[in-house]
Amino acid sequence: MEVLLARHTETNYNVLELCNADPTVDVSLSQHGIKQAELLAIRLETIPFEAIVISELKRTKQTADIINYAHNAPILIDGRLNDIRTGFEGKPVALYDEARSSEPDIWKAKFNDGESLDELLEKVDDFLRHLQGQKMTYASILIVSHLTVLQLIASRIKSIPRQSALDVDIAQGDFIQLEL
Repeated sequence: MEVLLARHTETNYNVLELCNADPTVDVSLSQHGIKQAELLAIRLETIPFEAIVISELKRTKQTADIINYAHNAPILIDGRLNDIRTGFEGKPVALYDEARSSEPDIWKAKFNDGESLDELLEKVDDFLRHLQGQKMTYASILIVSHLTVLQLIASRIKSIPRQSALDVDIAQGDFIQLEL
């Protein structure tokens, strides 16, 4: 199965550099994010895929809707693709980064009501097992999600060691193609 991993485009929270993993918070694409999604749609226009899988967060749906204009593929929502719950909801990303970097093991670090990278990886692994079972249904799918989730998916598919997983680079509004 071909898997296209696309990172959602810029949001109002990205501009403000705030954390968000709560689907009930109104985080939307910025004007720049809409333009990024339109450019991404052009790049993906000739690449076939049979379904789009997104997180529960509005920004992935908005990005997918713009991409999907030329494809008309079914859009499936999967909460296992939600962004990491940092424990710093609505607070500056820099606070989360600072807290995480001060921990001896960033994979086990967990703050406030958040989740650890290990817990997010468990969700990603569960999603990938599900995806393996879909190989007979789909030859190619597009996943629109969040940086950390996509890094973990890519690292698992490419057998990248855990300590290098967060080095996988997928810019906002960009995608990579992998074979599952």
